[in-house]
Amino acid sequence: MGLDNSYYGRERPSLYTRVADGPNVVLDLGCGMGTLGRKLRELKKARELVGVEIFETAGQEAAKSYDKVY
Repeated sequence: MGLDNSYYGRERPSLYTRVADGPNVVLDLGCGMGTLGRKLRELKKARELVGVEIFETAGQEAAKSYDKVY
């Protein structure tokens, strides 16, 4: 089964402003492909990213930019 990028890779800009200026340790539940975490790092709001994703293929993609994905 392939990844549905419109779901697992979608941007969620409304969340970027909800994270305080960092650096922060971020736990991303349902991290999908890691889009949120990558953006938070880009904005220097995340020092450490830990993701949790039930869909293995999406989690493998997130692991490329997260410190740890479960």
